[in-house]
Amino acid sequence: MKPVLKSIAIMSVCGAAFSAANAIDVTHEIQEKMAKHLSDSGVASLQVAVAQNGNMIFEEAVGYANIENQVLATSKTIYRTASISKWFSASAAMRLVEQRRLSLDAEVQQYCTAFPKKEYKITAKQLLTHTSGLRHYPDLEKIPEHERNAILLGIMTRYTDRVAPLESFKEEALQFEPETDWNYSSHGYRLLGCMLEGVSGKNYTELMQQQIFTPSNMALTVDDDAWAIIPNRASEYRAMKSKTLYCP
Repeated sequence: MKPVLKSIAIMSVCGAAFSAANAIDVTHEIQEKMAKHLSDSGVASLQVAVAQNGNMIFEEAVGYANIENQVLATSKTIYRTASISKWFSASAAMRLVEQRRLSLDAEVQQYCTAFPKKEYKITAKQLLTHTSGLRHYPDLEKIPEHERNAILLGIMTRYTDRVAPLESFKEEALQFEPETDWNYSSHGYRLLGCMLEGVSGKNYTELMQQQIFTPSNMALTVDDDAWAIIPNRASEYRAMKSKTLYCP
């Protein structure tokens, strides 16, 4: 249930208009930085777009959309948003707040009854700001390979609702009392997704379409269903700190 994009870098260039010579210099500089980042990071591909005053002045991609078949990435390649989807969730949440349908101080169970109460109250605000005490994924590179594969399998499980993903962490104790510390948590945003469905009465995909994608004219951003045929979708790879690529 993840919208599609992945490592898209979007840069907005402001200021005076470029001369033709300056445009060539900037293009060359961007291309050099793209090539360096591809080499330094070990990712499979990279896509960059640069706009000035509402006009696209640079749009290119480097690397492979599919390494096995040597399919080059292009400006039309579509990537997974991965954790960029948190921006969408947070924006949708705040739109619901503006519409007076969601309170930031609302307790989780008010809108997501599938999540059990903890020793402390957890609110929408705490989920949004990563101060709820819920854990994040473990550091895969610090885990033995046989255990890592099992965790990856769990992370990559295909879910069709916002309740089933809660099973992997809903019975765990909080890492700290809410708002006494900060810990980046994808699990927190999974729980937020369940709350948003409860508030809106819509499933997450429909809500994102209504609150984010349609108003923003994001016509190419779609539900990342692993079983669906999505034209120009890049193959998924997981880049480790060692620059090793895994294909989940």
